[in-house]
Amino acid sequence: MDSRPDAARPLSQDRLSIRANASWLGIAQLLAKVLNLGIYASLTRRLGQEGFGLFIYSFSLMEILGFAATLGLPIIYTRHVAAGDLGQAQAAVWAKHLGSLIVGLGVAGWLTIAPPDFPVVLHGLMFVAILMQGTSQLGASGLRGLEDARGEAWARTAARFVFAVVGGVGVWIVPQEQALHVAFLAFLLGEVLGLIVTARWMGGLGLSLMPAKPSKADLRAALIEAWPFAAAGILGTMVFRIDVVMLRELLPQGGDEMAGLYGAGYRLMESGHFVAASVAAALFPALVRRRAEDGSIPFDLLKKAAFWLFGLGVFGGLFLFVFAQPLLSLLAGAAFSPGAPYLQALAFTVPFTFLNFALGTAVFACRREVWGLIGALISLGLNVAGNAYGIIYHPEDAGLCAGAMSAVSEALLTVSHLVILALHRRAVMTT
Repeated sequence: MDSRPDAARPLSQDRLSIRANASWLGIAQLLAKVLNLGIYASLTRRLGQEGFGLFIYSFSLMEILGFAATLGLPIIYTRHVAAGDLGQAQAAVWAKHLGSLIVGLGVAGWLTIAPPDFPVVLHGLMFVAILMQGTSQLGASGLRGLEDARGEAWARTAARFVFAVVGGVGVWIVPQEQALHVAFLAFLLGEVLGLIVTARWMGGLGLSLMPAKPSKADLRAALIEAWPFAAAGILGTMVFRIDVVMLRELLPQGGDEMAGLYGAGYRLMESGHFVAASVAAALFPALVRRRAEDGSIPFDLLKKAAFWLFGLGVFGGLFLFVFAQPLLSLLAGAAFSPGAPYLQALAFTVPFTFLNFALGTAVFACRREVWGLIGALISLGLNVAGNAYGIIYHPEDAGLCAGAMSAVSEALLTVSHLVILALHRRAVMTT
């Protein structure tokens, strides 16, 4: 594994590194999102509202469960690789495998006792794919720690390409009753290829998904360090995914259709997150390394990233609000155009989500993840309460309420991040 330099790098060099890595990730994620839009345009037309609603429901539910297997360890892995701490980095990888084993056994037991009408095979395929995706993301986080985003870029593109080609074309080749199985299988195949590419790239840089076994002390330390990230990550994932799950499970009738309409708008809104995610992924190792070298965080660098991301978020939100109906009709089909109001409500989340990518990254770099956990918990509670209110008292407008509560929750999370960073900066200045 590469070691981090002892001497602090100039801020200008950090900026160049961030731009280069953000460009690699941005281009890869742009290609992935274009492919995703193509595959979802195909799936919505072939599967219809109910079939697509089940696919999005399974993805949302299994991603929440899958994150429990990841335990927030990709962030830990990046942090220790960036700081040159080989022992703790290896322990993070082993902790991830341990988490996957435990959660995998739990999910397998749950699927075994599921009722007869429960789509066990489909949910099983999705869960295995999410586990593969989580392992690939762990490996990619190590590459980020070495500030080399090329392997992650190739892996992301390969995974989405397989999903788009096998799924997008395959659903039209087989009989319609088998199309849903093809969509789930295509997603799994894509994640398998992405994991293979990631593992091979890691090997060329001295990293491995099967490193030497760590000591029990290192493994215990990794698990202790990871729990705030795990809890915050699960809560953050639930903030993003709980809407679809609640709409499908709690609506007295029409849950599949509502989940399909809302899910189509959500996937379209989410497709623009790659810009903010790329900047945050490139920013994180630089912030971690700076803190390891002199104990400070380059807030001037953070301010610039936050300013530009918020501006892009405002532009993206306005674009989605104005063109919601034609975008849904074009990409998902005319049958999904009634979901335009839900997408317009979700458009208000975009500026805050973009800003939160930068602010949340800085909170983790400052090692204030426990404080961040409290903010995520409050945000999730508000989102769940708002969704429940809409489903119970205004079921006909439950999707609109879900979108509005997502925006409010993201805004609350922004306030939480700003307070945490302000308190951290004050503490640094007074010591």
